[in-house]
Amino acid sequence: MSHWGRLILISLAVIPNVVINGCTTAKSPLLSDQLTTIPVSSKQDRASGLSLIYVHGTNQGILTGVTCNKNQTCLFSGNLGSLGHEIGKIDAMLFRLNAKGGISWAHNYLIKDIYTSSNGLVYMHNGSTLLYGNAAIPSDYRIGLFPTYEKIDENGQPAWGGVLKVPKIKPWSAFSDAIRLKSGGYLLAGSTYLFKTHWYGFVIKIDSSGQRQWVYQLASTGSTFIQYVTQLANNKILAVGVDTDSNDIEFFYMSENGKLLKSLLIRMPGSEVPVGIATLADEIDVAAYQKMPNNEAAAIILILGKDGVVKGAERFQYIDGFIPNSITAMSKNAVCLYGATTANEKKQSLAFVLSNKKPVAALTLQDRGAFRAGTPYRPGVLLFAGARPLGVDQHMTPLITRWEPSVKNDKKALKNISTIALDVETQTNTNTQSMHWDAVKSEILKPAEMLSSTIYKLPEVHAPPKASSASGNKTSSRSD
Repeated sequence: MSHWGRLILISLAVIPNVVINGCTTAKSPLLSDQLTTIPVSSKQDRASGLSLIYVHGTNQGILTGVTCNKNQTCLFSGNLGSLGHEIGKIDAMLFRLNAKGGISWAHNYLIKDIYTSSNGLVYMHNGSTLLYGNAAIPSDYRIGLFPTYEKIDENGQPAWGGVLKVPKIKPWSAFSDAIRLKSGGYLLAGSTYLFKTHWYGFVIKIDSSGQRQWVYQLASTGSTFIQYVTQLANNKILAVGVDTDSNDIEFFYMSENGKLLKSLLIRMPGSEVPVGIATLADEIDVAAYQKMPNNEAAAIILILGKDGVVKGAERFQYIDGFIPNSITAMSKNAVCLYGATTANEKKQSLAFVLSNKKPVAALTLQDRGAFRAGTPYRPGVLLFAGARPLGVDQHMTPLITRWEPSVKNDKKALKNISTIALDVETQTNTNTQSMHWDAVKSEILKPAEMLSSTIYKLPEVHAPPKASSASGNKTSSRSD
């Protein structure tokens, strides 16, 4: 396998929100009638700053995204079904958790009744959500996996959606990130396989009704993956990906109308893959996974100004190795990196808080996969979405973790984190190609094409019947 081919596998391994199994059959997903939350933390655990909740009701499931509002109501996206490498059916899932930890509603989703995978979610407005990922869509007498998105209303029902009909199909041709634009509408970014040896990234803008505004293909000399997108303070767009020819992270700076302004290669030792973006008060932090030639795995934070200019980088190494899944902002100058260790004899999930880029708190949990996505829950408290293998069959079970770092701090794990400043070289990539994808078809999905079923809703509470008076024309107001 070529070096860039190995990097593709590395990138797929560390991007937690991409389901990489194929789909040719339509066997039913492994669902029960109702989802339920099962708190497994004692009162003492919660007092110590840690709370764990399993989401029961699926034989297999993972959570891929989470967002919370100020009222501590949270939305979780995920996938249900056969989640290993075997061929099977996948359903996307979305549920709302109230401040008390109970489910308000939960739905699963299928586009064209075959396969739909959610890679994450974006809060829209009035409680509605944009789910993004991919789905199996019939095209030219075949079934292929295409990048798709769906708007889900405040009650969990599909409102509208869209599909990008990219020319060639692989299971990981998908939208990998999405954001709301300051001026309205949304950006979605992803990657697809076009030729025998090349991958291309793309960025698409849709309006507030899901209609496509423009699509641009982005490519370098080697294969190009686009994993994240953000909007800068000057309203320009930054798409973050990987150039597999140089094995470097690549920044694509675009105007609001999608025109490519410039492209930079971020030169560092080893092979790097971006895993997340966090926006702070005075900077933007781009987190990346770095694998060195000696197989040492670590996390890197690239520090950018609000205009996207690279200012420096910090490297974070854990004694058992560390593969970051992503990063989330906590406050003006604090972020949390989270992922998993690489030691096979002691598999652990690891999260640690950085204040001014200095480790100040850490959390470890048994097994990998507990920290796939994270978000602030309330000031000083983080909420993680993930999964854990449970039972004799070790089926993946969705897991929600709430952590208060100032109370719960694994001092031993904290001591095992080392940090060092890195020298970063930026190089203009003159071999970048940007093409307006007029030829690529987009289709708007109608609600009838976006199948949905309820897997949990709050039980209806009926008031007891009022007692009638002897005359039959009055009701009693007395209660027992």
